[in-house]
Amino acid sequence: MNGLQETPTVIKLESSAYDRCQCTLLTGTSEIGLNPSLANSLVYPLVFWLRREPVFSLAKRLQDSQWRSAIAVRHEQFRRVSSLVEYFRATHSGYRSLLEDLGVEKTTELAPEDLERLPILEKDHLRKFYDNKDIGTGWSGTGQIRLSGGSTGKPVVVVADVRASAMSQAARVVCQGWYDIKMGDRQIRLWGRPLAGNQTRERWKDRILNRIRLDSLSLEAGSIGKTVAVIRKFGAEYIYGYASLIRLLADRLDDKDISELFLNLKAVITTSETLPDYQQRLLERRFSCPVVDEYGCSEVDIISFQCPQGQHHIVADNALVEIKRFGEEPPGYGQVLVTDLNNQATPVIRYRLGDLAPLDKPQCPCGRGWPCMGKTLGRAQGQYVRIPEKGLVHSQFIVYIIEKLVAAGTPIESFRVIQDANFTLRLLLVPRQNSQLDLFLIQKRLEAEGRPILGSAMKWSIEEKTASELTSGQVNKFLHFESRVSSTECS
Repeated sequence: MNGLQETPTVIKLESSAYDRCQCTLLTGTSEIGLNPSLANSLVYPLVFWLRREPVFSLAKRLQDSQWRSAIAVRHEQFRRVSSLVEYFRATHSGYRSLLEDLGVEKTTELAPEDLERLPILEKDHLRKFYDNKDIGTGWSGTGQIRLSGGSTGKPVVVVADVRASAMSQAARVVCQGWYDIKMGDRQIRLWGRPLAGNQTRERWKDRILNRIRLDSLSLEAGSIGKTVAVIRKFGAEYIYGYASLIRLLADRLDDKDISELFLNLKAVITTSETLPDYQQRLLERRFSCPVVDEYGCSEVDIISFQCPQGQHHIVADNALVEIKRFGEEPPGYGQVLVTDLNNQATPVIRYRLGDLAPLDKPQCPCGRGWPCMGKTLGRAQGQYVRIPEKGLVHSQFIVYIIEKLVAAGTPIESFRVIQDANFTLRLLLVPRQNSQLDLFLIQKRLEAEGRPILGSAMKWSIEEKTASELTSGQVNKFLHFESRVSSTECS
């Protein structure tokens, strides 16, 4: 699931969701970054002002909030959940119906035990809210479209208001500040979306945001020399990105290169994928700096962040997290339910993510009142589409294309991607209930979107499946992608 997140464009809901949302593409950038102090004091405040997001003033509030007592933090969270429930009861027809179906009456303030009375939202609910343009009537009409990463094979589109977006950025200001990272520091971003789109626009955006972005293709044998030269001139102060791509970067460089390229590295921040502890320790040795785990999802953005003591603190002003067992989880684990405490456009209340987390709540000696959660399972999507004679492309690239189809109205309920031994990409799609998929049109769209990166020779196969057929024989229900290509066939 996600360093400044991709800069959201202010949008109108009636606009085309995907075309108007911010979907950043990887591209080259200036080899010489901006002065970090200039970027932090001038450029980023200007960007946030243009987006009407009071990020730095909210960050000051979060700075104080993190040191409040755990009891005070918890009380404030439940006060805000109560307020949100009553707000959406009054302004959102879909959520009001769910409350009425369960007989949930109006309340002035919820107690912790009252949470169980509230409906659990599934991905289907959020998709229905978006399809029906069911938005809280108190929403001002501008905000951000958030496309889920689809890591479980069920893409979702959520409308977020300006405050929710600003609070996510403020959380990053505070949490990255634990490692002395400022918003304008020079960043290397390793992302799953390869080079495409308006390269001039993206080059200027990277320059303004003081970062360079790399994908798996830039780490291939034919490109790594140029990539190393760009990194050397840029002088990065931190790395942010997919755990699997950061591991790939470390694998492509020897110790001498790493020590020369990353002299001033403050931290490496991994996101979107699970990073096992042993790999985290290995990366810390390779980069000689803290490797920090950020946990979040596109529907809510940042949820928790690892502090210097090693615990994952939930950003309590942004999210309330429950870990609940439904009966099929391994012993000691439950599923993550998250409530976005700020979004007044779409109710994301007790939303089931599909991730597994330990039931035990760790304690942290750092003194912060924000609660902690254990490291999640799932999201281990560090797998690659293999292109003959070209290299590796992160499987998330396929997810981005499917997200685009879903946001444009294609009724895809869930999906799975398999690359067969002959390199063919086989997409298994489950249509939404009472809907039909135009497989011919979908294949044409996929081929057109994928051609710039995967090449015209890549073969596609599109199959419609039922939900039970999709999961039949699937070893890990958390993975959307499976490669059956031998790792020696495309080295």
